[in-house]
Amino acid sequence: MTLLSTHRLIAGPDTSATEGRVRWAPSRSLWTGGMTLAAVSLAPIFVTPGAVLLFLASSAVTLCLGHSIGLHRLLIHRSLSAPLWVERVLVYLGTLVGMAGPLGMVRLHDTRDWAQRQASCHDLHAHRAPFLRDAWWQMHCRLDLTHPPRFVPEDRIVRDGFLRWLEASWMAQQIPWVILFYALGGMPWLVWGIPVRIAVSLTGHWLVGHLTHRRGPQGWAVDGVAVQGHDLPAASLVTFGEAWHGNHHAWPDSARLGIEPGQHDPGWWVLLAMRRLGLVWGLKQPGDLTPREGLRRVGTERHRHRQRGDSHPLAGHHIPTEHSVPNLGLPVTINALGHCSTLVLGSVGRLIASFVIGLASTVLILLPFDDGTILLVALGAAFIGLPFLGIALIALVIFHRSITAHLASWCIFAPVAVVAAWLAADGYQRGLGAMVHAGTGGLNGLALLVALIASMSAIVFYVVEHPKRR
Repeated sequence: MTLLSTHRLIAGPDTSATEGRVRWAPSRSLWTGGMTLAAVSLAPIFVTPGAVLLFLASSAVTLCLGHSIGLHRLLIHRSLSAPLWVERVLVYLGTLVGMAGPLGMVRLHDTRDWAQRQASCHDLHAHRAPFLRDAWWQMHCRLDLTHPPRFVPEDRIVRDGFLRWLEASWMAQQIPWVILFYALGGMPWLVWGIPVRIAVSLTGHWLVGHLTHRRGPQGWAVDGVAVQGHDLPAASLVTFGEAWHGNHHAWPDSARLGIEPGQHDPGWWVLLAMRRLGLVWGLKQPGDLTPREGLRRVGTERHRHRQRGDSHPLAGHHIPTEHSVPNLGLPVTINALGHCSTLVLGSVGRLIASFVIGLASTVLILLPFDDGTILLVALGAAFIGLPFLGIALIALVIFHRSITAHLASWCIFAPVAVVAAWLAADGYQRGLGAMVHAGTGGLNGLALLVALIASMSAIVFYVVEHPKRR
């Protein structure tokens, strides 16, 4: 029986999705095992507040911007469009997750997807093996199908020299970050920024895949396929929306994974902010797509749509068309950053975050925290649209350091300070002017004013008190 083909996996008359042998993959196993062993043995020894913050920040950037958006939603599914330089940055960040190179990720994902679309498939692709065996198979082994389909990626991927370079050197891409993290934060930053981050990312990726292909709530089912997708609501935030895997099986080419009301999808929130910045466009949603063959509603969501009388599943799930923005990625403003943070935190949450970060800046000055921790808080301030606080904290680090002895640090702080200054100049009047308006604008303006007062007070206190500490 001839199996189904996809646009990258072509099945022949003898192709089988069930016949094959699971074999140990030495390089993959040593990589995963080595990172996990280093994380388990070294993380408790070299734990500092700055190292943990680095782990959280670097994991969020590589998993959300890199893996979820760059590799999964963009490179693999083409559910959005972006300038070539933006796509390459996102794919590079995804490569830093440490799972595989970009071409390897496309092949790994599409082979599993092809197998799951058949009437039956091997236990490895279905995650049917017991918990520990599935962990061993997925993270340390490979499946060699006896009669595999033909992998035919599109020319734009195969001929891209940047992607080929990443594919050939994906493990080595960690080396510059090893050097940088060690230079800035010593062994704590190196351990938590590289092996801990990679081990947690790889283990988490397998665990979510194991759970979402076996059991859990569903809003959709696809008839006639070997594997169904399930949702894992508890992991929606930490997976940046990837835990809505039942939705993804139903609408694989949708850039939005949390498609139901109340389904949190941080990756989608980031995409909306990026679209406002002109970094992406053409975000596909279920209402823009043709339902796949065999797709049907299951569970409680089916009844909601019957009551609404929708003629098409999720017919109302469209985002409004925005004003035209040059797709250059240049119009970065405090309003765009504020939009992103408000999507994530809510307007009240953003105001609370402003007070918390303002208080944290004072605590960081009074207590002997390392400069890396201060820098991470500064970047957090920039994220929620508080450039003044970011500038203040970066200035404190620069005052504290010697230019000659810490040239590497200046190479990092200087560009960040320039960006923060740009944000401040562009958004100062906008932010304070918003105070005269009610609602979200007023809260955002108040948050900016709080940050301004806190940051300026912190600088004055530091400049006055620092000589006394000596």
